[in-house]
Amino acid sequence: MSESSQVVNSTVVAEALESDGSEKIGGGSFNGKTIQEIAAEVPEDGALVIEIANYINEDLTDYELHLPRGLEDKRAPKTISTRTKEVFTFKRDPGGYAPHGVLLYRIGNSGYSVHLFFWWNIIAIRYLGSGDPVMSLWPIDNLCKNYTQPQTPASMACINIPRDQDIARTLTIAFDTIYTKLIIDSRHLNNTMLLTMDVWKFEL
Repeated sequence: MSESSQVVNSTVVAEALESDGSEKIGGGSFNGKTIQEIAAEVPEDGALVIEIANYINEDLTDYELHLPRGLEDKRAPKTISTRTKEVFTFKRDPGGYAPHGVLLYRIGNSGYSVHLFFWWNIIAIRYLGSGDPVMSLWPIDNLCKNYTQPQTPASMACINIPRDQDIARTLTIAFDTIYTKLIIDSRHLNNTMLLTMDVWKFEL
């Protein structure tokens, strides 16, 4: 993947996402429920609920998952179709471990993939090449300080967020004309973390 990245005014990007993200899109995995209602159905505390909305004109495909701790509860779809959002969930495993892992979706024919890393309270998102394996983002540790793979400044974001904080946090990354916004929210239910990720394309 090329290391050249287009620099775009952050205000313009935010306005574009606000406009695009307000558009109503649906997916079969919700079954008419909200993400909070789906989170309440996960049987244990310490769960992880992920919603991904695809606002670009290509599918997000070839879902991959590495999950060394925790279990899948509501499985993720292999593909998130264009103009669709889907939700999936993870729960504690029999040993009591909360979900820890990393996943990816390939972004149509763009040559990129978007990776989402979750290690208890460490959350990261990153663009990599479409041929890079799901484990490419795994070396994050020590509160986001030990990730050393080369990257453009805007194409990765990492945060350490305590689950008991009564606030939501937002990460945004960009590469060329593709943008991803991730909202991290742990305010709602039983130490459960909600991750809401929007992927969209913005042409100047």
